[in-house]
Amino acid sequence: MPAETPRNFFDASLKPAVEEWRRDRLSRQKALQALAQADVMAERMFRHLQRHDPARLAGIASATAYRNEVRARHLTLGLAWDAHDRGAVGVGRYGSGEQMTLVEDDGTRHPLALVLDQVLTAWEMELSKTGL
Repeated sequence: MPAETPRNFFDASLKPAVEEWRRDRLSRQKALQALAQADVMAERMFRHLQRHDPARLAGIASATAYRNEVRARHLTLGLAWDAHDRGAVGVGRYGSGEQMTLVEDDGTRHPLALVLDQVLTAWEMELSKTGL
């Protein structure tokens, strides 16, 4: 069995969780599962870089500091992580109809479909930067 790399996790866990939610777009449980996998992806990347390419971390010593660094480059990841931590997803009217949204503390809503698309794009960018 090959070693679990962040790319393996992305392909085998994060992308399928997003696809599962896309098949049932009003499922809060599936939305939270997709967000959970996006959250775990940060840990996987940090641990992999720590073990296999520490120079790429440029002195970042913790998973939290790594998250903050990645969040600065990809604001949507921070939005997704925060929503996962708070369980802040719900069905609401957004645009032309009912859909699953992320809800910020101030009540601002973001369509989950757009956020998850941006999450996948952000992680693809981070993976390709590291050659994974």
